Formats: sequence, C-alpha cells, structure tokens
Amino acid sequence: MAIPQEILDEIQDKTNIVDLISSYIPLKRSGRNFKALCPFHSEKTPSFFVSPQRQIFHCFGCGIGGGPIQFLMQIEKVNFLEAVEILAKKLGITLPRRTSPQDSLKTQAYSLNKEICSYFHNNLFKPQFKKILNYLKQRGLKEETIKKYKIGYAPKGFKNLIEYVRAKGGSLSLLDKLGVISPTPDGSYIDLFRDRIIFPIFDIKNRVIGFGGRRVEEREDLPKYINTPESILYHKGETLFGINFAKQAILKKDYCIIVEGYLDQIIPYQEGIENIVASLGTALTPQQIRMIGRYTKNIVVIFDSDSAGKISSLRAIDLAIEQNLNVKLVKLPPGFDPDSFTREKGSQDFLKLIEEAEDFFFYKLELLSEKFNLENIQDKSKLLLEMLSTLSKFNNALLKYEYLKKLAERLKVKEEFLLIELRKIEKQDRKGPSFKNNTFLKKELNFAEEYLLKSILHKPELLAIVKGVIQSREFSHKTLRRIFEECFNFCENSEDFSLKKLLTRVDGELASQISRISLEEFNFDQETFKESLLKVKENSQKTKIEILKEKIKEAEEKRDYLQLKTLIPEYEKLVREQKLR
Repeated sequence: MAIPQEILDEIQDKTNIVDLISSYIPLKRSGRNFKALCPFHSEKTPSFFVSPQRQIFHCFGCGIGGGPIQFLMQIEKVNFLEAVEILAKKLGITLPRRTSPQDSLKTQAYSLNKEICSYFHNNLFKPQFKKILNYLKQRGLKEETIKKYKIGYAPKGFKNLIEYVRAKGGSLSLLDKLGVISPTPDGSYIDLFRDRIIFPIFDIKNRVIGFGGRRVEEREDLPKYINTPESILYHKGETLFGINFAKQAILKKDYCIIVEGYLDQIIPYQEGIENIVASLGTALTPQQIRMIGRYTKNIVVIFDSDSAGKISSLRAIDLAIEQNLNVKLVKLPPGFDPDSFTREKGSQDFLKLIEEAEDFFFYKLELLSEKFNLENIQDKSKLLLEMLSTLSKFNNALLKYEYLKKLAERLKVKEEFLLIELRKIEKQDRKGPSFKNNTFLKKELNFAEEYLLKSILHKPELLAIVKGVIQSREFSHKTLRRIFEECFNFCENSEDFSLKKLLTRVDGELASQISRISLEEFNFDQETFKESLLKVKENSQKTKIEILKEKIKEAEEKRDYLQLKTLIPEYEKLVREQKLR
C-alpha cells in the first residue's frame, strides 16, 4: 500500500515527537532540546537528544536518529508502513486502503496456509497417527512444544491435502502457488508432502508462510528434509525459523543464537534458551543478517561440526561483519548438533558453550590453520589473504587495525606487509578507480559537503541553488550523495522541500545521518556556503580528470586507438576548464 505524501505530511505535522518519545522513556530538558539515556543501547551518560523545534531525535552514542516514524520503527521493531499505521491510529487519521490484486491474492494465501497448517497439525492427534506423535515425544519434544510450533503430519498417499482443500472449497491454483502440491507429467497434481512430519514456517508476524517436511522412514532414496519452494509468501533467504517466538528474548538478552535446522532451534528453545533462530539451510544471507540486526548487534553462530557446517560458519562471519554485527562462534563436539547436544547434555551445558563462544578471529584462524600448512609459504599466503579478506569488511578502522595486529603477532608477519595487502583487497572491493588518499583534503571536502547539507536543511530555499551548480553524483561521500539525490528529487518534481518530508523518503541509515547533521550547532555564513559549493565542484572535476587518466592509460596499454581518440579530447577539455577556474 502506497501512502500519499499529503497523508504522511499530516501525520508528521500532528505528531509531537517529544510527547511520542516521552511515552516510552523519561526525557529531561537540556537547553532548547531534551535528553535521555538511549533506549537503543546501554549507556550511563545521556547521549540521546530530541529537538522539539525540528521534530527529530538523534543518539550521539549509537548513531540512531530520525523523525517520529523512524523512532517508532526502532522502538517497536516494525517497518515503515507499520510505524505509519501506529501513528495514524494514535492521531485518528484514516489511511487509504488500496489493495492491489497481488495484495488480495496474498491475503487468500495466508488464509489457505493457516488452514493447511491446521490440517497437518490435527492429523498428529488422530488415533491412526499416534505412533508419529510418540516418535516426536521420543525425540524429546513435549506436547506443549508440539502445539506451540503447530508441528503436524502429512499422511501417506498422493492426494490427501488436495482432497481436503477441495472439500473446503479451496483453490488448486492457489495450492500450486504456495508450492504444497507438485505437477505430474500427465498434467495433474500430487501432494508435495507425503508421510512426513511437518514443521510450519512462520514470519515475524506469526503468519504461516511455508512448510518443512522430515521423512518418517529412514530411506536413502528420499531426502531427509524438503521445504516448500519459493512462493508468493515464502522466500527462503529472507526467513529465519523461530524468529516469531525468539524476537522478544533476543531483545532482552541482546544477542541472537543462530543454528541450522528445525530441531536445532526447537529443542534449545523448549529448554529455556529462547533467543535462538534457525537459518533453514547452510548459508546465511544478508537479508537474514539484517533481520537479526533489527533486534541486536550481537550474534553467536552454532552450525554443525561437519565440513559443510564449518564452511557456512566462515561465510556467516563475513556477512555479519559487513552489517556491523559482533559475531562469535561455537564449536560443537564431533558428532553433535544443537538438538542432540541439548538433549544429551542439557541446557546448562549448552549455555556454557555459548559463554565460551570464540571470537570470530580465533575461530576462523584455527579453521584455516587446519586447512593450510603454515610451514608452506604458498599455504601461509593463502591463509593470510583469507583472514585479510574478512578484516576488509570492517567499517570500524580501530577494530580493523587491532585485529591486523593480532594477525601479525600470531603468524609472525610484519604489520606493514599485512597493511599493504589489506589495502590491495580494499581497493579491489571498491567500485571505480582508487586514488592516493590525502587525509586533510578528504576532511576538508567532507566538511564542504556537510556544510551544504546543513545549509539546505536550515534554509530550504538554498536547495535550488545547490542543484543548479552541482549534480548529486558529484558528491564524493556515499551517504551524503544519497541524501542529496533525495533532496534533488523535490526540485525535479516541483515539490516544496522540508526536513519532515525528507525523513518520510529515506531509509534508517540516511535518517540517522540527517538527524545528526540537523542537531549539530550551525550558523549559516554566505561566504562559507559559496566556498563549499566551489570546493565540491572542483573536487568533482579533479575526480573526472583522474578517471580519464586511468582510462587513457588502459587504452594505451591495449592499443585501443579508437577509444583514445574519444578520451584524449575529453581529458584536454576538462584540464582547460580546471585552469580557467
């Protein structure tokens, strides 16, 4: 559902951010603003500020900020649309209900999935399937757990589910779209799940989006587990099994345990370890990591002790670091998974493993040391590159350097050599050419770009002037460039620009940067504004010249004379323009 801008404006205008935030945490007056201990991270000294004048908040400790909508998204752990709905309800504003055919289809799909889930679950308690229920209990599942997770059973036979849904007046076409039936060569359909224990997969709102089925008979010709394929509701890479049950515990404990399979999540949860989810596969995805990041910045990965599990653990490390999450890993004893370990050793021993979880650095180094022979120069070089590749994912320069020092100490290699290799990797990871870094110029340029943004946030009438001189792609700072792109869209669409409107159009990262910049002390100066415009424009020209120089060099090496004929005049033109400035 797309919400019209005028409705968003009305919600923003009628919301008092001080009243909203003070309904969650106590605020104290601090000059023109209010301050508090941040609700999003632990701190002893208040660094969370709220501006009634600008209707924004920002924490200078953890960096989270924005307007009323962003605050609700963070405190209630909801998405943009849900936050708008909460505010609209508080204000008595009716939101337009525009349901597309796709929305209507999804509503029907959720309803049918709920019915299918009940069918499988009820089967489990029928007298003829008592042995399946007993099997689950023998595996350590309590009846209340079976009911909580709605675990069920798909009987033997090819048409049981199809006939059940048809008798209820359900659609065969929708069953197909949900992936719970399979087409046959003769054009008919059969049930996907046959003689399998069924684990419903819920989304974060407790809606059934898919199913997993475990074989009952131990037959080598059948896969142990099968899942519903990608469907209109189920997207494997965006789903975490058990997140609907675990989210509150993750918030409370401030860390999330990630395991692989259904029972790896269910058994520990049943035994009181509730801050646990399963990836439903061996490879974590960026979407899954981002979902966890909404609740905590700390994860503990416990994958199986086999080789596939170890490889998956290494992938998880890089993904977590890229998303600024702190990651630790647990090594299970050989032959155990989280399910069997909890059943055999108990929850206290499982928690002890968590407490002894290794920092990613030592875990990865140990695994790679098993793979590579450190006495062999080539192997040692490969190990170093693997470790440096992970370190390159850090956004925090201090953490990156501290781990680099540890790596140098452990492998008895000079830090400066590792630093050279790390810079090579980082250069390859960056898009576009990388030029010699001048720290002073970089700081000076970032000041100029930030000054321009501060100017238009405090004086919206300056936006048209900035847009008339500079294009958004000419900003060197990635985040500022994205913010200016959004700002310039107002000019292109002939809309009035304001801070409130801007905050309804940007994601959480940009909202946090905008709120920080808006809350910082600022005194507009006409000369500084002009100088900043000139500085950004000049840097853009220099960057274009450097890019062309590299392209010309490349073309010369390849003897691409046709390309050179185009590039050289363009380069000479830019150099002349630069000299005239």
